[in-house]
Amino acid sequence: EERVLELVRLVLGLGVTILGTLAAYNIHFVRLWVGQQYYGGNLLTILTAIQMLMLGYFTLFTWTIDLQGDTRYRVPVTSFGAVLNLTLSFVLGRRFGMYGVTLATLIGYSLTEVWFCPYLFCRRYHVSLRVIANATVTSLFLGLPWLMFVWLLARGHTLSSWPAFGSEFGVMSLLALVYSWFVILTRSDRERWRGRWN
Repeated sequence: EERVLELVRLVLGLGVTILGTLAAYNIHFVRLWVGQQYYGGNLLTILTAIQMLMLGYFTLFTWTIDLQGDTRYRVPVTSFGAVLNLTLSFVLGRRFGMYGVTLATLIGYSLTEVWFCPYLFCRRYHVSLRVIANATVTSLFLGLPWLMFVWLLARGHTLSSWPAFGSEFGVMSLLALVYSWFVILTRSDRERWRGRWN
C-alpha cells in the first residue's frame, strides 16, 4: 500500500506539474512551429492535458491488474468504456469538432476506468480505497498552485524565438520537477528515491 501511494503521488504530481507546464507553453510552441492560426485553442489544450493525466493515473492500476493475470475482471468495464468512447467521439465530434472527440474520451474515462480500475485494484489486492482516494485528491490539490502559476506566467507574454521558448520552457520544466519533489512527494518518498539513486 505504501509503494502504491508513492506511485500515485509521483504519477499525479508529475502529471499535474509537467503536463500543466506543457499545456501552458503549448500555444508558444504551436505559434513558433506552424503559426498561430493552427493553434486549436486553450480549451482543446486543457482537455487533452486532463485526458493524459487520467490515462496515466488509471494505467498505474491496470498494469498491476494485468501483470497479476486478472485482466478478465476489468474487461467488461474497459470494453464498455471503449464502445462509449467511440460512440461519443462520433456524436460529439460531429457537433463540436476536435473538442468533441477529446471530450468524448474524457467522459468515457470518467465513467469507466478512472474509478473502476482503482476500485478493482483495491478490492483484489486488499489496499484501502479510502487511502488511495485521499492520496489522489491531495496530490491533485497540491499541484494546483503550480498549475495556476505556470499558466498565468506563460500566458502573460509572447515568446518570439525558439531560443527564448527553449530556455524559458526548460527552466519552468525543471522548476516543476523541483516543486513536485518538495511539495507533492512526502519526506519518506524523497528518502526512498535518494536511497534508490545511491
